[in-house]
Amino acid sequence: MSSIDPFVDHEIKRRIDLFRELDSMIDFSKSSYQLDIVVFMGSAGGPVSIDAIVSALGVDRKQILDAIRKLRLKNIVAVDKGFCVLTDIGMRFYKALVGELAGDKGNGDGDVVRIMRRIRRIAVAIDVIKLLGIWGRPLMLYRVARSLGLGVPETLEILSPFIRDMGGEDIIRIVDCRYGILSRRYSKCISLSRAGIDIARGIPEIRRYRVLYRLLGLITGSESLDIAVERAMIYIFSIATLMIVLHPTQLAKISLVAGYSAITFLVSLYIISRRILKLYSKPH
Repeated sequence: MSSIDPFVDHEIKRRIDLFRELDSMIDFSKSSYQLDIVVFMGSAGGPVSIDAIVSALGVDRKQILDAIRKLRLKNIVAVDKGFCVLTDIGMRFYKALVGELAGDKGNGDGDVVRIMRRIRRIAVAIDVIKLLGIWGRPLMLYRVARSLGLGVPETLEILSPFIRDMGGEDIIRIVDCRYGILSRRYSKCISLSRAGIDIARGIPEIRRYRVLYRLLGLITGSESLDIAVERAMIYIFSIATLMIVLHPTQLAKISLVAGYSAITFLVSLYIISRRILKLYSKPH
């Protein structure tokens, strides 16, 4: 039976709710530059020039301008005569992000990298809790790490605040599990404790889409939703190709080829974009 301090349990749930609220404003997995800009501006403590942001983050100017444009549309950043400043909404977002979620204070440029690392690690940990909650059973540690684009040691380091055996809270546990039903080989797996299950059940995405996620995962043989979607698209490619080859009429083949080409382009674009996002959002 899991024993976790009710205060700690409440605090973890509060942080997850806060993470979801902030993530709805700036997608943590897709909007890396927007987060970097908000943290840099907040730590600077006043108006900063676009040139200063470009120099501090070491990113192409065009990408910074695009991120600032999106932040302006969300009323998080205001721009006047080439200088950027956080709006009231932006300042509240920054304080919640840094003070409450990351548990840090942005006092200078040197804090930005550390804060962003901490935020992204929290995002990864919450993703793992959601993944375990969706499947409702232990998952092999190396597979979870691979789906995150990380190694096993780095994954354990990120999850350590949630693992009792590593000095953290009793949310995630490391257990031994078999490779398969008939296999005698064992592998290190991770699972949720009773407290972890209660926390996961409180996440709306898990309650609403658990059955759909599991079905897609079983069909594609993947625990990760992103990988499952990629494999499902590859299956669609294969079926479409088979239909083109076997379909008897020329007109039908032309239609199928046109549709297949459009699907191929969109799916390829999706897969490439996911790979790039994983590369840029990977915690260091």
